Amino acid sequence: MSEHFKKIIIPLHILSLLCIPYFSTNYIIPFLVGWVLISGFGIAIGQHRYFCHNSFKTYKVFHILLGWLACLGSQGSTIFWNAAHANHHGEADTENDVHSPLHGTWNAYWGWILNLDPKNVPMKYSKRLIKDSYQKWLHQNYYKVVWGSVAIFAVLNFLAVGDMYLTLYGMILPMTWSTHQEPIINIFGHINNFGYRNYNTLDNSTNSRLLAMLTFGQCYHNNHHANPHRYNFGSKWTEFDPAVPLVMLIKKYS
Repeated sequence: MSEHFKKIIIPLHILSLLCIPYFSTNYIIPFLVGWVLISGFGIAIGQHRYFCHNSFKTYKVFHILLGWLACLGSQGSTIFWNAAHANHHGEADTENDVHSPLHGTWNAYWGWILNLDPKNVPMKYSKRLIKDSYQKWLHQNYYKVVWGSVAIFAVLNFLAVGDMYLTLYGMILPMTWSTHQEPIINIFGHINNFGYRNYNTLDNSTNSRLLAMLTFGQCYHNNHHANPHRYNFGSKWTEFDPAVPLVMLIKKYS
């Protein structure tokens, strides 16, 4: 079992179970805020569009925040994520694509990360990020950054209101959901006859408007594979990408 599975995925799911006995509609808003920050800014915008594909420029403060939120996305550091994703684009739906549904649905979901050997991740794809001292520090201290952030937020939450429900609903649950977001894309974004295709790419990538709403545009996956460096994954006026308004808030225009 990989370190990531033992130190991130399993603990998050155990902690998220604490939310079940104490569910309240009062915590829907904190969850949605955490979802936008972690799955939206952290993964869909930070990890994917900004750090991996360099789709837009931003200011230093947002560069720092996106790196931190990317770690809270609980899918690995920016350096790891970039290397794994760049390899996916180069080998999409071939024998060398480690999380293609061609190797089985479970493998595409979590099997590949469950048995992941970091030595097999081609770090040559992350040379640009390795040169960034901040991203390198986040990579070297990934688990400390993730759980240190949770601990600090939990203490502040407890001191402020005497419980830690905001931490559970506004941080732990969104982080846990994020561990499912990309696996959903790995499967439904690469299954033949699911969704539709705008482009005749060499892989099996497809689009799904419904799943795109749940993944901040990530499931316009055929569009993305055809034009990987665009931050707007929608190609038609009927394809609204929820990440675009968020990118517009932090994008550097000059």
